[in-house]
Amino acid sequence: EEYESRTDDERVQLWTLGTFYYNTLGHQWRNNTNWMTNVTVCEWHGLTCDDYDDDDDDDDDEQGKKGMVTEIHLPNNRIRRDLPNEFTLLTKLRYLGLANNMLGRLDPLLFEMAELDVIDFDNNGIREIPNDIPRENNRLRELYLAENRISVLPNGIAALQKLEVLWLWGNSLVGTLPDFLAGMS
Repeated sequence: EEYESRTDDERVQLWTLGTFYYNTLGHQWRNNTNWMTNVTVCEWHGLTCDDYDDDDDDDDDEQGKKGMVTEIHLPNNRIRRDLPNEFTLLTKLRYLGLANNMLGRLDPLLFEMAELDVIDFDNNGIREIPNDIPRENNRLRELYLAENRISVLPNGIAALQKLEVLWLWGNSLVGTLPDFLAGMS
């Protein structure tokens, strides 16, 4: 698709995905099919898009937004390094599945993404859960962090008020569960 024919939201999304690709060494990924090509991002490997179109007319004039990324599913793909700060501009993202890669870090910025429901970062070499998780605007329901190197559960995790699933098996946790977990529903 021609860049000029895209909406502003689509352009921001394209720029953000490009930043993600280059920042995480996308040229070395196991599968980067269609990434950074002229095909719609909905055809890039590992991305799922919505099909939103608010134009009820059948004519060919300007259509509503469509093709906004709602899921990123790139497990076992040799993704390394930190996610870029721009990642939060993926405003429709609901699922982020990057299990079995080499991220090494769970960025607190992810918890500021208002639509994000699920983070799957199993087996990524993550050493800590950030303590500065914002209480406002996060709707995270599932957090998968199994098989990492986490040794402490910070009190900040209590800010995830909608959390229903927390996978932590295979980490370096010892002792009893912190009291704040008892108050989570």
